[in-house]
Amino acid sequence: MFRRHFPVREKALNITVLAVGTKMPRWVDEAVAEYAKRFGRDVAYALKEIKPEKRGAGVNAAQGMAAEEKRILEAVPQGAFLVVLDERGKAPTSVELAEHLKSWQQTANTSASSSAARTV
Repeated sequence: MFRRHFPVREKALNITVLAVGTKMPRWVDEAVAEYAKRFGRDVAYALKEIKPEKRGAGVNAAQGMAAEEKRILEAVPQGAFLVVLDERGKAPTSVELAEHLKSWQQTANTSASSSAARTV
C-alpha cells in the first residue's frame, strides 16, 4: 500500500478577532469567511464572540464595560500581539494593513524561533 506523507505545517500567523456581542449579523460571518479566504492557508483566522455585560439592575455603563474588558483580556490567546480597533482610531489602507501583518508575522516567526514568546 502506498501512503503519501505531507509535512504538517504550523500556521504562519493566527488572527483572532474578539467582538463583544453574540448572534452576530450574517454580514459578520460573511466577512470572516471572506477574510479567511483572502488570507489563504498560512493564516488561521477566527472570530470569538465575547458575552456582553447586561446593563441595568445596578450595572452602569462603566461597570459593564469594565466587565467586558476583563472578558476580552481573558480571551486574548497566550503570546498574542494585541491590536485594538476603535472608531476614533486611524484606519489603515489595505497596503498599510498588509505591511503591518507582514511585520507581525516576521516578529512572531523570530520570537518563535528564539523561544522568546511575547505575552499580553
